[in-house]
Amino acid sequence: VNFESDCQQLVQIVTSPKAWPALAPELDDIQLLRSSFSLFSLCFISRSLNLRADSLAKEARSRDSPFILVDVKVPQQLGFEARVLGPI
Repeated sequence: VNFESDCQQLVQIVTSPKAWPALAPELDDIQLLRSSFSLFSLCFISRSLNLRADSLAKEARSRDSPFILVDVKVPQQLGFEARVLGPI
């Protein structure tokens, strides 16, 4: 599985052997998740190349309740943003 993030610091924390004691519980969870896959990668991607995911994350953060999108249809506002931003 391949994960991409526009947070360069997160990628460095997860992929670096350097100890991050304040994040130990979260890093342990990530390591457990990593071990579930035969192939696992996490890499940095510029936000400008990841606008659709960025707008989806912003939409999720703006809600007072959990936001889960598992569908082939895109919510209307995100669909509008996708048209404005152009093809993938």
